[in-house]
Amino acid sequence: MMALPRQTKNQGRLQTISGSVPRILQKEIGCRFANRCPYALERCASERPDEISVSETHKYRCFLTEFLTDKG
Repeated sequence: MMALPRQTKNQGRLQTISGSVPRILQKEIGCRFANRCPYALERCASERPDEISVSETHKYRCFLTEFLTDKG
């Protein structure tokens, strides 16, 4: 969420994700961000998360949502 564009320049620089983006045609096992995500779980490297819809036009894939929901 810290990488989302801000409405004004006064709100600071965008946070970036270190490392390089995998090639789009490269077959990935697991989450495409697992090697660059500071919140990656062990299963992120071997399983692909299901797609979760936030709205008709916005979707994401992340095991962290499931992990946080189970914790509390």
